[in-house]
Amino acid sequence: MRHRIAEFYSGIGGMHYAWLEAGLSGEVVASFDINTFANEVNRFNFADATIHHRSIESQSLKFYQKLNADVYLMSPPCQPYTRIGLQRGSDDIRAKSFLYLLDVIFKLGEHRPRYLLIENVVGFENSDTHARTLECLGTCAYDIEEFIINPNQLGVPNSRSRYYLLPLGQTPAESSSETHTCPAPQTLEQYLGPTLTDQALLTDYRVPTDLLSKRLKVMDVVHFDSTGSCCFTKGYSHYAEGTGSILHMGYKPLGDQSPALNVTYDYRYFTEYEIAQLMGFPLTKFRFPDTITRKQRYRLLGNSLNVTVVAHLLRHLIGDS
Repeated sequence: MRHRIAEFYSGIGGMHYAWLEAGLSGEVVASFDINTFANEVNRFNFADATIHHRSIESQSLKFYQKLNADVYLMSPPCQPYTRIGLQRGSDDIRAKSFLYLLDVIFKLGEHRPRYLLIENVVGFENSDTHARTLECLGTCAYDIEEFIINPNQLGVPNSRSRYYLLPLGQTPAESSSETHTCPAPQTLEQYLGPTLTDQALLTDYRVPTDLLSKRLKVMDVVHFDSTGSCCFTKGYSHYAEGTGSILHMGYKPLGDQSPALNVTYDYRYFTEYEIAQLMGFPLTKFRFPDTITRKQRYRLLGNSLNVTVVAHLLRHLIGDS
């Protein structure tokens, strides 16, 4: 079956890339996002994409009926549900478009999409929006399965736990404790390759010495042989703590000695393409246009999703149907 896919909150095309990685048949017939920079990146990589640069709730029910998509992929705004936010849930204006989509799905009746995939931050599952989602989809006769998955469960050396909702009849075999074997963890060196030791990158992405002197103790330092790194957020390189790891450009010392206490070592930020690769974006196909600044690239990646995890779920959501 050749599917018609609607990609909501499309950002830089993470769901689109996940669909391609999953090897499924179909066409992304519409993408929706109001972020100008994200749409520029998405259009740069998918020249034929139909991108709607307007709010989801501004489109009528008739529009979605004519769209006739049988797959809805969505990563709604996470700010109403983040642990460091106000957690206003459905009362947050940024939840409005997703609630509208739920209403659309309900009103589409027998023409509603056959498949749904929803991604959001951990915390969404405790919100009133989550309760409303389950109520709506249950009324629409979807069988719901929910997961919290971290990319490092798939061997990816990066932590980015996220909530996922799928309408499945049964739990995928990979999530069963009886049949599931976690892939061997990869190191950053295996994952990122020769760029790790590129001296030009060290010069261009070096962490300033004055920042190291003041904030190194709160920064997460990783090495070539590390099998993990912290979640990269939109504030990466702008804030020192809790926004992502920095790379120590040397060898991991033995014993209790830690380079995190010695600023004479060389440290650099991960490049935007290294982060993209950790998040599963295929660098043979994905690029940023030159008009997008480094700061904007970090912000866009921080707001995106892990392509590898979503592709993994799509294969078990849709398979060969």
